[in-house]
Formats: sequence, structure tokens, C-alpha cells
Amino acid sequence: MIKREFYVIKDKDTTLYTIMGFNCKDGYGEVFIRDKNSTTYAFRGFNRQKTLKEAKKQIDSLP
Repeated sequence: MIKREFYVIKDKDTTLYTIMGFNCKDGYGEVFIRDKNSTTYAFRGFNRQKTLKEAKKQIDSLP
């Protein structure tokens, strides 16, 4: 299983992205996003790019 973690710092807000799985094309995986309030959002799917796009869209729509 692949596990990658990285931080995105924007306007003094830090967001932690954790990507697990997606070992092969259309392989199952999960994206976990932890925001500045330590709230963790989980997104699951079989296509890494679509799952990441959906996660970004959902996070950008939060207040």
C-alpha cells in the first residue's frame, strides 16, 4: 500500500493531505484531509484523480 502525506500552507493556514492506496490504475484508495481546526475529512474511490478533485471541490465549498 502506498501512503503519502504532505502539507499545504496557504495564508497561514495549514492543511494536511494523506493519500493511501491507489496502487494501480483504478485501484481503490482513500484521501484524508485535516484542516486547521483538526477536522478530518475522508474521501474514498477507485480513481485517484477523480477522488482528489472531488475532495478539493468539497473542501473549497466549506465556509
